[in-house]
Amino acid sequence: MTTEPHRGQGRVHHVDPTAVISAVHAWLAGGPPPRSPRTLLCDTGPVPVPVHLAPAGEKELDYEL
Repeated sequence: MTTEPHRGQGRVHHVDPTAVISAVHAWLAGGPPPRSPRTLLCDTGPVPVPVHLAPAGEKELDYEL
């Protein structure tokens, strides 16, 4: 999952990642798995933010928190 900042009126707005992850989790739990890649418009605050869903690649699978 990746997000894009929203640019408007000379400002850059970033979304709360926790809210986006929760919204994506609820969407995924609501039905059969979607085909990937997929882009959703997540409206979790003052502006909607595009969220890109795709299978994890080697880079993401090797990443440790």
